[in-house]
Amino acid sequence: MKKSKIIFIIPYIGTYPWYFPYFLKTASYNPSIDFKILSDATIPSHVKPDNVELIPYSLEQFNQDATKALGFNVNVEKGYKLCDFKPAYGYIFPELVKGISKNVYRIR
Repeated sequence: MKKSKIIFIIPYIGTYPWYFPYFLKTASYNPSIDFKILSDATIPSHVKPDNVELIPYSLEQFNQDATKALGFNVNVEKGYKLCDFKPAYGYIFPELVKGISKNVYRIR
């Protein structure tokens, strides 16, 4: 039986919280899951597990990508509000989920 592919898309703007190293350690124990962190902060390469990818990203870029993908003006002003768009991450970041599933349904 073929194993499922799991990707966590995590846009994060600002300084990582104090417990972030623990999150990375936990991620390292889940090698079958890919973690895509889109952030304006950096992760020291010596603490980043192989299954965690850091993608340089800004809030302005999110607004542009979400506006284009969703078809209406998106103007998120604080990183905290990114969580409101979680259900749409597959549409906003299609390049991250490309080739993952043939059963992706799009709402038009």
